[in-house]
Amino acid sequence: MEELWMDYSPAAAYRGHAAYIQDYLAAPHEPPPLPPPPHTALTLEFTYLGHAGSNPSAFSFPDTNNRGGELRQRRMIKQRASAARSRARKHAYTKELELELEQLRRDNRMLIKRQQDLHVYLLYILFC
Repeated sequence: MEELWMDYSPAAAYRGHAAYIQDYLAAPHEPPPLPPPPHTALTLEFTYLGHAGSNPSAFSFPDTNNRGGELRQRRMIKQRASAARSRARKHAYTKELELELEQLRRDNRMLIKRQQDLHVYLLYILFC
């Protein structure tokens, strides 16, 4: 609808065109021209994709089907997201192991202290 308003102007009445929107909407409009069909390998149209200084006789097929590029881009995005999730899992697992290690060290220190206390108590009982 906006494209209709963009083409319509009340000043068009002075140039012999429809002055009212109803007249403008009733007038026949041509559909926009269709874009040309994309080039494929079967059209036998080649595009030189080289750069300055390279062999100009080396031709290649045009990359008209950008779907491969889009798929590659999506795959790269998915792989990056997957790698980020993997790094986050690894970081969480490492953090969990560090916390467990610290708890085990505390438990070990407590048990060593308890064993020393029991040893002292046993010596006291035996020799007193």
